[in-house]
Amino acid sequence: MTLTWDIETDPPVAVIWLIGELDVETAPEVRLAVATALAAQPAAVVVELSMVTAADDVVLTVFSALARSAVEWPGCPVVLSGPTGEVAAGLEQMSINRSVPVHPDRARALAALEGVPAPRRFLRRLPASPSVAGPAARATVAAACEAWQLTHVTDRAELLVTELISNAILHAKTEIELLVALREPYLHISVVDGSSAPPRLMSADPTEVLGGRGLILVDAFATKWGFLPTRDGKVVWAMLRLDSPRYGGTSP
Repeated sequence: MTLTWDIETDPPVAVIWLIGELDVETAPEVRLAVATALAAQPAAVVVELSMVTAADDVVLTVFSALARSAVEWPGCPVVLSGPTGEVAAGLEQMSINRSVPVHPDRARALAALEGVPAPRRFLRRLPASPSVAGPAARATVAAACEAWQLTHVTDRAELLVTELISNAILHAKTEIELLVALREPYLHISVVDGSSAPPRLMSADPTEVLGGRGLILVDAFATKWGFLPTRDGKVVWAMLRLDSPRYGGTSP
């Protein structure tokens, strides 16, 4: 069997339409769909299930796993809508509806999410050119920090974006999409590229002028970082906790 998907952007919410049978072989497509939606930093994600069947109840646990992952990054709620009778019964049988909100249709799912705040965002597309992408990325981060009165983390944020952009240029060699988002208490910096190869922690390259320290500095200075595969490549993300004394903030 097959499962296809598409993403409908209904700002600030992303709606994922799944069509087909969900089983062990097609579950990775669900993960890919959700990751692709999350890369755009929506306020929330709705997964529409009205055209989905399930090979068994156990495979439905992919939704609870994805919802937990989305809470970690980017801090975005994932809800389900429109499950058919058997799928709805399976969600209840596996207690998935206790951890993931399930709505009878998309309209009611969107209505329930109306109060969820959308993150503030700066988006910029950059070429795979060190002389252009590096300075432009740092300028974008600096502008975001200035606009959001987060200048106490500007230096750290510029360091992180330099390494993320450098990593994308050196290894993906594709056009880059930079997204800077504010979801308090975190500043999010993410880079989408066209390569599916996972990022790797590597030793520093002293000859590389753009960054060249692999992701060693990202690992050292980010509060959290990670990556997810997307439809056309991957997103590599890093987070800075804004109230951390480490970055000049004040702990609650």
